[in-house]
Amino acid sequence: MLSEDFAHLMEEYGAFDPVERVSPEALEPYRGRLPESLLTLWLECGRGTWLGGRFQFCDPARYHGVLDLVFGDDPDFSSEDCLPYGFTAFGAPLVWSRRHQALEINLPFGQVLAPDMGTDSPAPDDLVIATATLPALDHPACDLIAADGKPLFERTVAKCGPLALDEVYGFTPALAVGGRASLNNLRRVSAPEHFSILAQAGGFVLRDASSWPPRTVRDIG
Repeated sequence: MLSEDFAHLMEEYGAFDPVERVSPEALEPYRGRLPESLLTLWLECGRGTWLGGRFQFCDPARYHGVLDLVFGDDPDFSSEDCLPYGFTAFGAPLVWSRRHQALEINLPFGQVLAPDMGTDSPAPDDLVIATATLPALDHPACDLIAADGKPLFERTVAKCGPLALDEVYGFTPALAVGGRASLNNLRRVSAPEHFSILAQAGGFVLRDASSWPPRTVRDIG
């Protein structure tokens, strides 16, 4: 049965659309590497998009190679310890770390956030992963503000059409190489390919979002 936290999210935000069904055999490689509550959600409800594509759960195997490109030889983060399990419409994968629990990699802006890193008394994994998913489902949190000061998501859907599974809205050219955060520069693109391009476009920094404004802790890698 679904955990109480994921059951609440399903009741609040509805079923995935579109959805990809997941077999028990497909989940075996992730047992012990992802919280059981997430695996149960995928088994019972599948993987797919929420809120018109603002967020989608993904097959970690399709995105795992991106982690090597982002983390490099970092002492705290590695692809051996981490698995990507979902992402926002504009390219911010959510990642589960067995050492540090929930991470976010904001690929367009070259940032890694690890809010649970170094916590003396970490919360249970099943609670943390549901709590980490919630901000990605909140409308303002999973939108981007364009250079004109206006939110982008609804305007991008109207311009480019809704996202299919394994698609995101990507800036062309990428922000890391001088692109502008404007509606005219957004395209629907393959998420695995776009993530690989962004991961190689520039360096990443670890950001501490516990204070405002968030501060840069150090370089990644």
